[in-house]
Amino acid sequence: MRTIIVLSAMFLFSSVASGMQETEGTKPDCWIMQTTGSRASLRGICAVSDQVCWASGSGGTVLRTTDGGGSWCNVGPKNTNDMDFRDVHAWDADNAVIMCAGDPDRLYRTGDGGQTWKTVYEHPDAAAFFDGMVFDRAGKKGWLMGDPLDGRMFLLFTGDSGNTWVQMPPTELPEIPEGVAGFAASGTNIGRVGDRAMMIGLGGKSADSNKQMAMMAFTQHGKGGLYLAETPIPSHESAGIFSVVGLDDSGDRIVAVGGDYQKTDIASDNIAISEDAGLTWRLPTGAPPFGFRSVVVVVQQKEKGDSWLLAMGPSGTDRSADQGDSWENISKTGFHTASFVSGSETGWAAGGNGRIGKWRTDK
Repeated sequence: MRTIIVLSAMFLFSSVASGMQETEGTKPDCWIMQTTGSRASLRGICAVSDQVCWASGSGGTVLRTTDGGGSWCNVGPKNTNDMDFRDVHAWDADNAVIMCAGDPDRLYRTGDGGQTWKTVYEHPDAAAFFDGMVFDRAGKKGWLMGDPLDGRMFLLFTGDSGNTWVQMPPTELPEIPEGVAGFAASGTNIGRVGDRAMMIGLGGKSADSNKQMAMMAFTQHGKGGLYLAETPIPSHESAGIFSVVGLDDSGDRIVAVGGDYQKTDIASDNIAISEDAGLTWRLPTGAPPFGFRSVVVVVQQKEKGDSWLLAMGPSGTDRSADQGDSWENISKTGFHTASFVSGSETGWAAGGNGRIGKWRTDK
């Protein structure tokens, strides 16, 4: 069976319209579809509050709502129509950073809601390719991962909320087999576990190994160094880990999802679970997600004290109420990425053709 390597690491740095409900037959969908006025492929999204959310994607598109999704405005940088903003992180309605993947690999930051943007980092090597960003709970420290360069993991670090970025020394990062890389599909193949650890999911086909498993890079809590671990998710050119999430502050329980993005309806080998902070991985005990999934997120319902997982991909949305061990399909509406406000059930998902859906809180 082909495998995927998961990397989890802990670092020592210590358009205006009302939303419309989409239905499937007579059953309301779990997503309330938004009218964005965009046809972009949206791969980045960041839910800030019940009123504020940012999304980003192809054609230099950066969408923002400040009225809970009732209206969306394109506030992307000028003269960037040929750029693909694969990820976005926002702190509020004014401050956000966006990541351009491809040539050029560039980061922009705004402090005035997108009226003006400043380039805060640009990689000089045309071979570079940015995949995703993650920030700590306070939003001050952040990491950006890109495809390996010269056989080593590529990471950028910011300690000032994305205003400046520096490349982490390659010699301090693990060697990555040729052909193994990340997937810039949802901005979530790099994830935070608690406040002290970070994980990176990888895929691709290594020319040096007949055993192709997806990989995870990670750091253990309380320990330094970077580790590589195999997961039971097959890995090849179009398959691997696309999204990772930690289920609680302990960092012990981690869920990774993915599969083959060229075979979106195959409901197997698309999820792996760790119960020891990323050292070992297993398949779920129950039904897996119903197809390729590019994002997995935690949703918390404070009033009932419940929490569950949602996994999404082009073929629909699945929900797990048992920390990832079994899944039920709850929507056929396809999305690439999703984001929920921490500790709440307020969230949005984004996909192709400018599609954005807001989670129905009555679900």
